[in-house]
Amino acid sequence: MENLGKAIEVAASVVDYTLNFKEKKEVLERKWKQLESIEADIIIELESAENRSGKKRKNEVTNWLSNVALMKKEVQDIEEIAVQGGWSILLGRRVEKKTEEVKELIDQRNRFQGALVFDVQEDCGDRLLAPKLAGQAFQKNLSEIQECLMIDEVSILGIYGMGGVGKTALVMNIHNHLLLRRGNANVYWVSVSQDLNIYKLQSRIAKTIGFDLSNEDDEKKRAAKLSKALSKRAEFVLILDDLWIHFPLEKVGIPVGVNRCKLILTTRSLDVCWRMGCQKNFKVEPLSEKESWDLLKEKIGEAVSVEVKPIAKSIVRECAGLPLGIITVAGSMKGVNDVYEWRNALRELEESIVWQVDMESEVFRILKFSYNRLIDSALQQGFLYCALYPEDHKVRRAELIEYLIVEGVIGGGSREAEFDMGHTILNRLEKVCLLEGVVERGDRCVKMHDLVRDMAIHIMKVDPRVMVKAGKQLFEVPDWRNWAEDLVRISLMYNHIREIPSGYSPRCPQLSTLLLRGNNLRSIADSFFNQLHGLKVLDLSYTHIEQLPVSISLLMNLSALLLRGCNRLRHMPSLAQLTADMHYTKVKHVPQGMELLLNLEYLDLSDTEIEELPTGILLNLSSLQVLILDQVKAEEIASLRKLERLQCRVYNVGELNAYTTSTRTPNLIQYYLLVAQHKPPDNLLSRGSKVVYFDNCSISEGEDAVLLPKDVQCLDFYRCNIKRSSLCLKNATELRSFTIASCHGIECLFSSASSSSIFQSLEDLYVSDLKDLHFLFGREADMASPPAKFIPLSPPLGSFSLLKKFVVWGCPSIKKLFPPGLSSNLQNLEDISVHYCKNMGELIAMEEQLGSHKRKGILQCPFPKLQSFSLSNLPELKSIYSGKMICNSLRTIYVNSCLKLKRMPFSLMALDNDQPSPLPSLQNIKIFPQEWWDCVELDHHDAKSVLLPLCQFKQF
Repeated sequence: MENLGKAIEVAASVVDYTLNFKEKKEVLERKWKQLESIEADIIIELESAENRSGKKRKNEVTNWLSNVALMKKEVQDIEEIAVQGGWSILLGRRVEKKTEEVKELIDQRNRFQGALVFDVQEDCGDRLLAPKLAGQAFQKNLSEIQECLMIDEVSILGIYGMGGVGKTALVMNIHNHLLLRRGNANVYWVSVSQDLNIYKLQSRIAKTIGFDLSNEDDEKKRAAKLSKALSKRAEFVLILDDLWIHFPLEKVGIPVGVNRCKLILTTRSLDVCWRMGCQKNFKVEPLSEKESWDLLKEKIGEAVSVEVKPIAKSIVRECAGLPLGIITVAGSMKGVNDVYEWRNALRELEESIVWQVDMESEVFRILKFSYNRLIDSALQQGFLYCALYPEDHKVRRAELIEYLIVEGVIGGGSREAEFDMGHTILNRLEKVCLLEGVVERGDRCVKMHDLVRDMAIHIMKVDPRVMVKAGKQLFEVPDWRNWAEDLVRISLMYNHIREIPSGYSPRCPQLSTLLLRGNNLRSIADSFFNQLHGLKVLDLSYTHIEQLPVSISLLMNLSALLLRGCNRLRHMPSLAQLTADMHYTKVKHVPQGMELLLNLEYLDLSDTEIEELPTGILLNLSSLQVLILDQVKAEEIASLRKLERLQCRVYNVGELNAYTTSTRTPNLIQYYLLVAQHKPPDNLLSRGSKVVYFDNCSISEGEDAVLLPKDVQCLDFYRCNIKRSSLCLKNATELRSFTIASCHGIECLFSSASSSSIFQSLEDLYVSDLKDLHFLFGREADMASPPAKFIPLSPPLGSFSLLKKFVVWGCPSIKKLFPPGLSSNLQNLEDISVHYCKNMGELIAMEEQLGSHKRKGILQCPFPKLQSFSLSNLPELKSIYSGKMICNSLRTIYVNSCLKLKRMPFSLMALDNDQPSPLPSLQNIKIFPQEWWDCVELDHHDAKSVLLPLCQFKQF
């Protein structure tokens, strides 16, 4: 009976799996299609970010893509077994397991932290722009430090010396040397700061190594997680630059000594080196007089006249061998040839008043001299404004320029002219070495050397009077009774201030600027503004403010109220007396008095609950230069003659066409137009300066052609239902980038009715997940033609002649990529990627044209700029190009699962005295499977053996 029961149980299981196997398999197929779509979107985003802005993909993204590739093979195996009728209970269980694993991959994608990529500057494995080291002492230190790093017994090294002496320059060169010697990315650079905070330091280290600590607040647990993450990186070197105080390594989570891991730190104090447990310490000494003179001559970049030379040498002596001082002075004196001006400069240096009496006094005096030479007041104010930010803060250029505009430092003319002037000011400050240009998350930024910032703050303590407490970890506003009455600016940015309670009423009638950006601020008492009637700029951006005090409406001189990122703000008082600049708020209703702001130039209501302004308000705002709004009426935009920047949404193609035909804004230089039912995606603003983006909208059969602004540069179609079978695009004459993804119903990409100029200016083309796409160019079929609505068409003359990058992904119906007549046009093509097009049989159709010639019966065509060539999962691909492609710039080749491809048409070999060698540009060849490579035909009989060192045979 027991055996009978088991038999019945097994039989029931068989019946259950028989009845439910099809359903389980369908679930797996649905989930797999969802994962494929996500993968395709990620690939497009990665391709765009990596090639346009030089960013790199995160390790978690690379690992995720690898896992998806492995999963694809396993799902295909299941499908093949099922097609052959080989289902079983075990296969059913395997289907269930794979379904769960696919779901997990989808969930992993949703848990990615932030963007898929990071900036090159954050990549621990990239070289830093290190200055050339001057002086024998520097070279000696560099050599000895490199030797110490080879010794296992030495795990912590200290580099100390006075400010401006070149410690950072020395360690930057060490960083780059380690990268070259180790050949890996386990060299991490972290800038510390004067106000060391364990939590902040943990976050900086975690960010640098690409590890996420954002979900943990407890410092001890953070230290444990960070230590575990670092311990997995064998032989890493962590560099902490500009350490002011000591701390226990275990408290932060730095596992020095584990897996031969080492720590290098720079500091101004030998005592810090001792307390940190450094086994070897190196003092950085000032340059000798000769070395200082050589450095000055190098930085000036031109010969010094006989008359000027003795004066210049005296100036060098005043710099006391400090590289920072010498470089700064050289920046100020570059291009000066008049002996009188050199003599005056020397006198200024000699007579400078030193306000500090510690070891930094010399470099402060020299930096003050460079500041004094900024004769233009706008340059001086622009420089001082940078010091209002916290130490080591990377300040976005655009943000800083906006401050200078609202402060009146830059004024007059159009918004474009003001920004041009702002960038000119910052460029000049960089040239004289008072600011350093950096890139943060793709944005151009500036930052200050900490000594330069200290000098700026000392200047502002005298004239104009400024209080700077930015980034000081404050939890409450400094006692207002200690505020000087003649204060002009106060910066309390990026602290932890939660409220300004009643009773605070500082008497500062001259205060014009109050910066509270980046605090946890929730409320401000009305009494706080009672004696601040001179306030012009109030920045509450990125705070938790929920309601503005009514007294703000009484600040008659207030010209800029900055509310970016105030996502808890719900209520605002009347703005009738103000010219307010509102950014990124959650205000529900249009503030009272908005229509009276006749002088308003900048209106930003994005990310608010205000979807559309009441009819007529925009007609009164005739001074608007910048308008950022969720939805807007085309006829009202036409009245804004001074408008220079526009970001808005329209619901459908008809409204876009109405905007294109009705707008009369001659000064418009930047726009982001979204055609969609929902708000724009976060990455829209990073696409370019003139963007039209279609998202999840319908383009019907009966509609006219899409009318685009003539100067549109970037055009995107995403998740659209295109019922016309082709895109008919008109007007665009400057289109540079075109992306179309996950759109249904489109058979050919460009119809004969489209403007031919579209194809002649295009540089980047991204095509993804178009299930119905058959070809790129086409025209409507005749009535007597087959059922297809469109048939292939030869491309217009000059099509794709500027094309640099072409990515095609997930288009199963297309059989031929480039039609005949295009091969000779692709002279600027740099990158081509084709993936998951299961019916693709030929990439570049060939016909004899000008620009091609035959050699030994084979048609040859040059592709002089082609650098990257990538193919994957093209099971029907038989030909890339039937002639020979001359590709002298080719760097990378990637071919995966293209088993019917029998010939590679590239010229991969160079001949030197009849001896074959790889093209000098060629860096790597990634192939899968290796059996395909063994059989494929190449351009030279020895090619495979010669190219073998460049080959990698695995599935990527």
